[in-house]
Amino acid sequence: MKRRFLYYIFFLILLSAAVGHVCGEDTVREIHSFENWDYITSESGLTLTAYHGFEREIEIPSAIYHITVTGLAEELFKNNNTVESIKIPDTVSVIGKAAFQGCGQLKEIRLPAGLKRIESNTFRICTALELVEVPEKLTVIAGYAFSGCL
Repeated sequence: MKRRFLYYIFFLILLSAAVGHVCGEDTVREIHSFENWDYITSESGLTLTAYHGFEREIEIPSAIYHITVTGLAEELFKNNNTVESIKIPDTVSVIGKAAFQGCGQLKEIRLPAGLKRIESNTFRICTALELVEVPEKLTVIAGYAFSGCL
């Protein structure tokens, strides 16, 4: 009986891996750092997960080691009170929730052309925000995305 149970568990593990592969689930392959960035890679590209710099003007790279930057993780710049302007390359299609929340000095941000959705709390409490370049394809601005901005 115990052996049958172990075979059953093993079968379920193999089945879930196969279904994930067939359904195109995006599995994380590596976690790395480059200059001031931490990032993860997956089958769809690279997602920036942390920023360790102190620049006022930031231009997010479109690729790192020839891997396209496609996403910005949740809370990537949360409570960063140094950054004043950010340029996001058009390769980025996903920006996580609260990615810029509490960036009290952020005045300008250029959003990528392919961005279709601004998640909740993305720019919440960005009290200095004066200019947001919004892409034409943007269809959804989630709740509290600009709450607390002037």
